[in-house]
Amino acid sequence: MKKYSEFISESHLNEGFFKNLVNRVGSFLSGSKSKIQDKISKMVQIEKDFIDKSDELNYDIFYSESKKMQDPVMMNNARQKALMSKRALDAMKIAKNSEMNFALKEIKEICGNDTSLINFYQKNKIAADSQIAQYAYEKARRFKDYEYENQFYNQWKGLEAESKKYKIETPYKEETYLRDEGNWGMYDLPLREFTNQISGLPKADIAEMLEDIAALKYEMDRDYKKKTEELKELRAISYRSGDIQTFQMAKSRNEDLKDEYRRNSSSINQKITILRNRLKNI
Repeated sequence: MKKYSEFISESHLNEGFFKNLVNRVGSFLSGSKSKIQDKISKMVQIEKDFIDKSDELNYDIFYSESKKMQDPVMMNNARQKALMSKRALDAMKIAKNSEMNFALKEIKEICGNDTSLINFYQKNKIAADSQIAQYAYEKARRFKDYEYENQFYNQWKGLEAESKKYKIETPYKEETYLRDEGNWGMYDLPLREFTNQISGLPKADIAEMLEDIAALKYEMDRDYKKKTEELKELRAISYRSGDIQTFQMAKSRNEDLKDEYRRNSSSINQKITILRNRLKNI
């Protein structure tokens, strides 16, 4: 019978217990981050293309809503132009959002349930949003309207500050985790098979198994707490930055993690009870 530390080492379970929530080794390597960065670059280009096509439409709408003109004819013309601009802008937004949602879907598939990859996406997405806001500001300057220009400047500086703040306060580490699907030895067996396997084992082995599985449970609880705290922080940061898509993704991942923890915790607790009863009755 191996000690818990030997068992963990041989199984490569350095990051804990959630084998059903993690992907294979390749998903934790630089290839995944490179793919995420490519998708973010694509999203930036989509936003820039949208800004190129819509900046004059946006200004027409702003001009109509913010300027007070004495001439009723000029005012009516401005309003008519704004109405047509809104219709065109709505159609362009639908097309843009469709492209952005597809890119986000691809990013979700790459990230899976790995909080390190979700965090990598979040940090780079905030930086990309700041870049897009700066691009919008530079475009707005051509209209030589201080009020119009200023609203884009404030948006840019706000996102720039959020990006810097995120880099300072984030609790995550850029690490490459080595995980495989591994196995938990006898602890991975269905309940009935596990009970059959320990039948007839001497008291010393049962006691050692009980010690090992208690340590495994401790590691599982610690990992669960760590990952839920990471996801909680990610939700808070993405909410503050206005990135609702990442907020929803982190929320979904947290629910997946909670469900997996409940199943694994129940299985381990049942086996602990079986071992304890077996130890009493030997």
